Amino acid sequence: MRIFVVLTTFLLVSFNCFSQTQCEEKDNLAQQKGVRFDSYNNGFSVTGHGRLYFYSAPDVACKNKDTFIVPGDVVNAYLDFNGYYSVMYFRGDGSQVEGWVKSSRLKENGTGNGPKQ
Repeated sequence: MRIFVVLTTFLLVSFNCFSQTQCEEKDNLAQQKGVRFDSYNNGFSVTGHGRLYFYSAPDVACKNKDTFIVPGDVVNAYLDFNGYYSVMYFRGDGSQVEGWVKSSRLKENGTGNGPKQ
């Protein structure tokens, strides 16, 4: 039984490391191949219902379950790749969050976004 627990733990840890590596590779590819937005008109508003989660790479397997934005939040988009936008979001305290979100939940608002003064 003890060997089973150790082996299962090893496999789970190995899988998580492999997934993280895959996400890093996918992010690097998207950074190279993604279509860049015009920096003067890259503001988008979150639409729809519920949370819009961040991803470390433009792939459903790279979801960050702890980081999200909600309808009405505003982001700056920098890259478009495979149905995801690479974005930056400024929190109320001025800190920023960067990552990928599903582009289908964003609507162009004709502005840029910056930290709130």
